[in-house]
Amino acid sequence: MLFIICACTAFALSCQPAKKEIGLQLYSVRDDMTKDVAATVAQVGEMGYTFVEAAGYGDGQFYGMEPAEFKKIKKSQKCCAIAGPNQKKHG
Repeated sequence: MLFIICACTAFALSCQPAKKEIGLQLYSVRDDMTKDVAATVAQVGEMGYTFVEAAGYGDGQFYGMEPAEFKKIKKSQKCCAIAGPNQKKHG
């Protein structure tokens, strides 16, 4: 009987749902991104989004900042960016 209980418990634990990756197009919050990039990305992360698609890329910058600076903001919120329409993937 103990074997059956252990086997059932092990099976139940192995059936835990996988973590879902949920993303957001930053174009959806473009007005907020023009006001405060760091605060907006922080709020997006707090809502549970795990990746974003950047929409404010031009002249080699994301939302007016160098890619390394934008990446630092994303990493501080444990958020990963994926490429936008004409961009490469940025971690």
